[in-house]
Amino acid sequence: MEVRGPGLVSGASPVQGAKPVQVPRAVESKPALEMPRDEIELSSAGQVSGQTTEATDASLRSERLARIKAEIDAGTYDSDAKLEAAMMKMFNENGIDLEG
Repeated sequence: MEVRGPGLVSGASPVQGAKPVQVPRAVESKPALEMPRDEIELSSAGQVSGQTTEATDASLRSERLARIKAEIDAGTYDSDAKLEAAMMKMFNENGIDLEG
């Protein structure tokens, strides 16, 4: 008995090369897809809250700046404690351990 698989295979047949796919004209003329854009709308309460926060931040900055200017004028802004704190921060950021 001779088994040849599920179907008969007859002699060799020629293999055809790949043909380029033709794109229909309708597809070529479609505009590119646009990505949706995120949008946000703030309620009037949210807008007022944001304005209040900005005003508070500006007020705090101006108060701090005035205090620093007064300390500089009085000659009390620079201190050994501030210098040491700045140096320790610099050492820590650069991985320098003074304890070990």
